[in-house]
Amino acid sequence: MNYSLYLTLFAVAAVGFLVPAYAQLADHVVINEVETNPPGNDAKSISEWVELYNPTDSAVDLKGWVIAPTGSKKTLELPAGTILDPGQTAIFSYGPLWFNDLGESLELRSANGTIIDKTPSLTDQKNSLKSWQRLYDGYAPNSIDDWKFATFNAGSSNGKLIESQEVDPVSIHVSVERPSYLFGETAIIRGNVSEKIFTVKPTFQPTPIVISITGTGFEKKITLYPDTNLSFEASQSLHQVLGIGGGNYDVSVTYSDATASSGFSVGEKLSKPEAVKETVVTITTDQPSYLPSQIVRMTATTNKIIPSAVLQFEIIDPDGKVIESGNLFSTDGKFTTRIFLNPVSPVYGTHEIKATFATKSATATFEVSEKPLNLGTSILLATNQTVYGLGETVHVTGKINGEQTNPLKLLVERAKLPDADTFGDFQINIIVPVDDDGSFAYVFDLPRDKNSLGYYLIRASETMGSEEIIIHSVEDPATFARSTDPITIMLDDTSYTFGQSITIDGHVLDPVDRTTVLVAPVSISISKEGGAPLRIANLGPQDGKNLDALKTYDVATVPELTGLYKMQLDIVKNIFEAGKYVITAKHSDHAASAEFTVYDLPDLKESSVTIDKDVYGLGETVMLEGILSTDPQTISYITLTKPDGSVAKFDVPINNRYFSWSWNIPDAEQTPSAIVGSSGDSFTPTLGIYKLSAAFGSADVHLRFKVSSDPANDVLSTGLIVSTDKPFYKTTDRLLVTGNVNPSKSFRDGSTEMVTISVYQIYPYDPIQVLTSSVFPERDGSFSNTIDLPPSLFADGSYGVSANYLGDRAVSAFVVGFEDDSFLVSTDSAEYLPDSSVIITGTGGPDSGRLDISVIRESDSNVICGTSICGSILGTKKSISLQSGSFEYTLDLPDSAPFGKYEVMVASGTLIKPAMFDVVEELTIVETAKPRTVIEKENRITDRNIVITTEEKTTDDGSISPRVVSGSMIVNRGDEADVNLMISTESGTCVIGPGDGCLVSESTRKPGKIYDTVEVDGMSLNVRYSGPDVRLEKFSIIPESADEFLPDMDWHVSMVKDEQISRFYYKVTYKTIP
Repeated sequence: MNYSLYLTLFAVAAVGFLVPAYAQLADHVVINEVETNPPGNDAKSISEWVELYNPTDSAVDLKGWVIAPTGSKKTLELPAGTILDPGQTAIFSYGPLWFNDLGESLELRSANGTIIDKTPSLTDQKNSLKSWQRLYDGYAPNSIDDWKFATFNAGSSNGKLIESQEVDPVSIHVSVERPSYLFGETAIIRGNVSEKIFTVKPTFQPTPIVISITGTGFEKKITLYPDTNLSFEASQSLHQVLGIGGGNYDVSVTYSDATASSGFSVGEKLSKPEAVKETVVTITTDQPSYLPSQIVRMTATTNKIIPSAVLQFEIIDPDGKVIESGNLFSTDGKFTTRIFLNPVSPVYGTHEIKATFATKSATATFEVSEKPLNLGTSILLATNQTVYGLGETVHVTGKINGEQTNPLKLLVERAKLPDADTFGDFQINIIVPVDDDGSFAYVFDLPRDKNSLGYYLIRASETMGSEEIIIHSVEDPATFARSTDPITIMLDDTSYTFGQSITIDGHVLDPVDRTTVLVAPVSISISKEGGAPLRIANLGPQDGKNLDALKTYDVATVPELTGLYKMQLDIVKNIFEAGKYVITAKHSDHAASAEFTVYDLPDLKESSVTIDKDVYGLGETVMLEGILSTDPQTISYITLTKPDGSVAKFDVPINNRYFSWSWNIPDAEQTPSAIVGSSGDSFTPTLGIYKLSAAFGSADVHLRFKVSSDPANDVLSTGLIVSTDKPFYKTTDRLLVTGNVNPSKSFRDGSTEMVTISVYQIYPYDPIQVLTSSVFPERDGSFSNTIDLPPSLFADGSYGVSANYLGDRAVSAFVVGFEDDSFLVSTDSAEYLPDSSVIITGTGGPDSGRLDISVIRESDSNVICGTSICGSILGTKKSISLQSGSFEYTLDLPDSAPFGKYEVMVASGTLIKPAMFDVVEELTIVETAKPRTVIEKENRITDRNIVITTEEKTTDDGSISPRVVSGSMIVNRGDEADVNLMISTESGTCVIGPGDGCLVSESTRKPGKIYDTVEVDGMSLNVRYSGPDVRLEKFSIIPESADEFLPDMDWHVSMVKDEQISRFYYKVTYKTIP
C-alpha cells in the first residue's frame, strides 16, 4: 500500500481545494508504470516490463497495438484477444535488454500506427526494485513532474485521483453467507467498502471496520481491516457452549461514518425458502388438421398469472409467411382465440404457431389439407417444446375429442437402438385422469445422464384410439436442428481394417409406409469404388446347383418408430478386399450414401511411437503418434510429468493399432518475479523438461521433451540432470529431488547402477556434507527421492544437491529458513575475456555486516560444488563490508584464466547468493532478438465463404513469409454428412473437398504416412486432411520442401452446407525469411 499517496491526498483535502478528475484523467489507454532496470542482469532474463491501464468506461481491444521504446527497434505487438476492461491493468514483457536505462521514452501505438500515449524521458540506473509510475492511475499529463520513481507495485493501483470538490461519502456493504444456520455451524460475514480511509491524528493508521453481533443474550464485537480489494470477511462459530442460543441475530457493521446491517438465525432446523415456480406455457388446437374456410380454435395455458401481461402469438405458413398475429389477455391463465383459414389462394401443409408469455415460448403445429384426413384417432397430444436439455421438465397436455372422459394410458419411453446396452433405460407407463372437458396433463423430468440423450416417444391411448409424438433430449437445445432429409446414413469411421466392424447410424424422416401403415425396412447395399456391387458366394443349401455362385451383398434393418436405425457389419477377408467402397441406405424412393476404405495393416515386429520434435516454444502443440505391433486394447493412458513434478493423465484411444495424442503448451510462462508477495510463494513453471510415459500392451513408451523460451537455439540435454521441487524450504518440510540420467547409460547390459544423491551445505573451502542416499533410475531414466529436513540436521542456510551416476555429475541448490529473497547479486556482463575485470554488485542485503566472496571454476576435479557447477576455487576468498544493504566488488581475472563456466558465491552468514559468468576466447555480439515465428489467427467464423490471403509481409524486425495455412471446422452432431470443407486456389484448383474434382477428398492418414503430396500451380505441397463427414474437419497445407514458402495468393474456403450451423477456425504461420 502506498501510504505516502494517502498523506498527500489528506493534505490537499485540508486546504479545501481539489482539482476535478475529469480534467486530469486520460480518455484513452495509458502507459501507467515502467520498470526499465530491474534487479539482476537484464541480458540474462526477461524481467523488464510495462503496465498499461484503461481509465475509460469501455473495454478496449488491443489487438495489433504495439509497445515500442524510442531508443531501439524492439517492438512488442500485442496478440489477438488482448482485451483491457475499464479500470483494468495488464503487464507485458518482451525480451532481454528491451529498454535503455538512460533517457528512454516509450510509445503505445494503435494497430494503424497512431501514437496513443508516450512517456517522458525516463532514466533508471539504480538496478533496484523501483520503477517509474504515474502519480495516479491514468493521470493525463505526461511531463516528468507527473511521474514518480518509487518501489514498484505491478498490478496494484498507483493511487486514485479524487474526483471532485464534492467528495462521495464512504459506503459499506455487508451480507451473511446464509440466512439460517444449525447449532455447531459457522456463520460467514462478508462485505466491502467503497474506499480505504485513514486516521491521521494522533498517529497515521488505517481506520478499522467494527462488526457487532447481537441476539438472544449474546453480544460480540470483531475488529478488522479491508484488504487490497476493499473487501473483508469474518466468521462466528455457532456452538452453544459459546453462549449461542436459538433465535435471530443482528449484524451491524461500522466503518468511519458509514454503517450497514444484516442478520441470520440459529436453530435446530433450517428454514427453506419457498421454491420459485417456473413459468410454463402450452398451446393446443381443437383438431390437428383443417380445410380452407374452417376455423382454428387455439388455446394457450400458463401456470403463472401476471396481471396486465399479454400472450403474443403468430401463425406461420409453410412458406414462412406470417398469416395471423395478435396479443391475448387473461385473468385465469387461459388464453383462447379463433383464426379463420382464408380459402383464397390457400397454402397447404404444416402451419406453426409461436407464442411468447413472460419470456417463455411455446410452439404447436396444425395441417391445412386439400381434403379431409383420416385422423385415425380422437386424441390431441402436445408438449411445451420439442427439444429439451438434460434434466429439463416436460409438460404433456392433450384433449380427447367427443364425450369420452375415461382415464387414458400414457407411455413415455426412450427410443432404443439395436445396441441398446450402451444406453440408459427410461420408461413411464401410467394412467392419467381426464377432466370433464376432455383435457388431460402430465409432467415429468428427463434424466440428467448424458447416456440418456436421444429420442423419446410419448404415446396416449384409450379405447377409441391413440396418438404419439416424438421429443428430443440434446446437449445444446439452442443449436439443435433436426434433419429434414428423407434418409441419412453415418459411419463411425472413414477407414477400417480386417477384423473390425462398421457401425452404421441413420435416420428416416417418415418410417411408416402410407399404404400399408407399417414400418418399412431400410435396405443396405455396398458397391466398390468403380460402381460394381459387392458380391459374395451363395452358401444357401436350397439349390445345390447354385452353391458358390456369386450374389449381391445386401442386408436390411427395420427402423424404430422414431426413424432411427442402426446396425453393424463385419469386415472379413472372404467378403471384402483392400480398397474403397460406397455404402448406400434406401427407404421407399429415397437413398443416402457414405464412403469408406478397407486397408490391410502392415506386419510390424515392433511398435513405432514418435514425437514430432524435442524442443518446443510457448503456445506450441506437442504431437505424439504411433502404430502398434499388436492391438491389445481400444484405449490406453499417457502420463505427463511436468517440470514441477506434478502429473497429468490423459486417455488415448487406439483405433486399429493406430493412435495419436496432442497437448497444447501454455502460451505464457509464470515466473516468480510476476508474483507480488514473499519469495516463498509457489508458482507453476511452464519452461523445463517434461516426461511422457505410456504402456500400450507390451510396448512401453518413455519420451522426454523440453519447453524453451528460445526453442530454435535450444536442445534437449541427454546428460544427467537434477533439480528440487521448489527453491525455498522450512525445517520439517520434505525435499523432493528429481532428475534424469542419460538414457543410453540407464540400462547397460541389462543391469542398472544406482544414482548417488548427496546433500551438502554450501560454503566455499569447507562444504559440509549433510547426508547421502542412493536410488535406482526408472526405465525411462528418471529418478526421484524424498528427503526429510529435520532441524537437527538442517540449519538456516544455502544447500546443494549433487547427483552422481556412472561418472556424470549434476548439482542444484535450495535454501532452508530464509523467506526474504530481496538480496540480489549480479555481474555487469555474462562473458569476459582473460585479463579483464568482473564487477560484482549486490542490492537488498542486510543493512550492515561482512560478506565473503569466492569464485568456483568448473573443472573435472569436482573438489568444490556451488549452486550450479562443481570444480576448483579460483584465487582466494575475499571479505568486504555491506553498506546500507549494497556492495560493489571488482574481480580481476588473470590473463591465464581458463575458458569455461565460473560461479561467484557471495556468503552472508549461511546464506549463499550466486552469479554465473563465462570466460571466453571471443565475446559474443548480442543482437536484437527477433521473432522467428508469427501466427495470425481467426476464430468462430460462421460465413459460408471466406478468403485466406498468404503473402510476404514486412515487420519492424524484417520480412516474414507464410509457411503453413491450417484450419478446422466444427459442426453439430448429426450434421457431419451435410457440411464439408472445400479449399481452392485463386486459379480455381480444388485442393481439398468432397468429390472427384478435388486433389484430396479423403483422410490422408494411411499406414506409415499422414500427408498426401500434390502439385498445385507448379508447387509440391504436403496436404494433411481429416477427411469429410466428421464433426471436427481439419486440414493443413505446407510446402514439401523445407526451404520453400507458400505462394502469395488467395485461398478460397467454402463451407458446403445449407442452413446448418458451423464454426470455422484458421491460422497462417509465418517464418522469418533467412
